[in-house]
Amino acid sequence: MLRTLKRRIYRNRRRALICFAGFFAFSILKSIDNGTLGDLGMSLFVAIALGLIMTVLLGTLALIINKWRALMEITAVASILIALFGLLAPALETTLPPWAHIGLVWAATFGFGSFYGGTLLDTYTRREKVTLHGRARSTLPVETVWTGLFGLPAEVAQRYDADDVMVYEPVADEPNTYRVVERLPDGIGQIEEHQTYLLRDAPHNVRHTWRVPSAPDGTPFCTGLIEAILTSTRKGGTRLAVTTTVDVYSARMALYAWVDDHVGRTQDDKLASLETRAAAHPATHDLGTAGGAPLAP
Repeated sequence: MLRTLKRRIYRNRRRALICFAGFFAFSILKSIDNGTLGDLGMSLFVAIALGLIMTVLLGTLALIINKWRALMEITAVASILIALFGLLAPALETTLPPWAHIGLVWAATFGFGSFYGGTLLDTYTRREKVTLHGRARSTLPVETVWTGLFGLPAEVAQRYDADDVMVYEPVADEPNTYRVVERLPDGIGQIEEHQTYLLRDAPHNVRHTWRVPSAPDGTPFCTGLIEAILTSTRKGGTRLAVTTTVDVYSARMALYAWVDDHVGRTQDDKLASLETRAAAHPATHDLGTAGGAPLAP
């Protein structure tokens, strides 16, 4: 539980910085709007206090309700939009009734949230070969992590996703390629991937492509390349560095993935699942293999 909490706090570090900066900027802009920026010391104190208070409050909410974590950056940006409205249209702002101010806050938050979390502009902002990085740690030894994350069909029982893997088999006439069919969370269906291994230097380095064969060409996040480097820590745990290159991605999704530390967060979830399985079945996972079948020549 404590490890999960630490991981979530760390993964929210970028949005916490954005949240603080957003509410700091909001306070400074309101000081300019109100003509009180002359007392610079007090303005800075209020801005820092507001930034810290809102970051702690929204950060705590993000930890309690993980699905709401994006509210940190959404509300921060919305607050800047509201402050800019006051600067650009002061006469209109002063004549608005209280209920209209509430509506303005709601409109700014919902409007930016819809843009940030929606797909409206994704078609027009597609990017190719977007690279994302992530790092994670586990107390498990490197051999166990290797098998748990990259185990081949013969080692599927030791994988972090063993309970969700429905099919894991070689693809005929495609060397080093495997068909993986997994259940999606919350019983919403299943997904099929084809993974082609370009490198398997067990238990320290792996590189493979992935593609969703059912997805039309050009579908974001359905083809790409993953490379992972595993190293042992002095205490017998594992450091994991993962680089994901997505063939097609939208600018919005790339921004969100960076703010969310998506690659690192994904590895945290995998390692947490593997650690739970290892604790429940220690005899099985203590056998962590050196990497399974070699690549075909």
